[in-house]
Amino acid sequence: QALGARERRRERVEGERRRESERNHRERMESMLRSLQAEGQRRDQSILCEHRAGKLELRANNMMHADPRKGLVRVKREDSDGLVHLQWLERIKGVMGAPSRTNLEDDLIIFPGEAVMKRLNQGGEGSRIYVLKFQEGDRKLSFWF
Repeated sequence: QALGARERRRERVEGERRRESERNHRERMESMLRSLQAEGQRRDQSILCEHRAGKLELRANNMMHADPRKGLVRVKREDSDGLVHLQWLERIKGVMGAPSRTNLEDDLIIFPGEAVMKRLNQGGEGSRIYVLKFQEGDRKLSFWF
């Protein structure tokens, strides 16, 4: 009986930790979405938000496949023209103590109301897959956080 009580307590604690982690992740994602959709932000704030994220691609068999590279999703407002950019950068680890660097791979200009980022529910309750879907056309970009 004591062993069963300990097991139940451990499962309850692990469940609480998992829910807290998911809540923190959800808050970060909501913050990123608000930044992406917000208008009238100060022009001198170039990076509105960024988060480590990999890319996913839809292949012919209708399955999502992860790009093996590490990445970073960044939402920034260009100081020169005030346009909001959604960028995906490859994160490259520095060799022998050299600093890490990034390579810009995708740079999309997003106008207010042009695109929506939604979480996919197919991965279950703890899914960390998000899709940026453009209102016009069939273009979609998928990321895992």
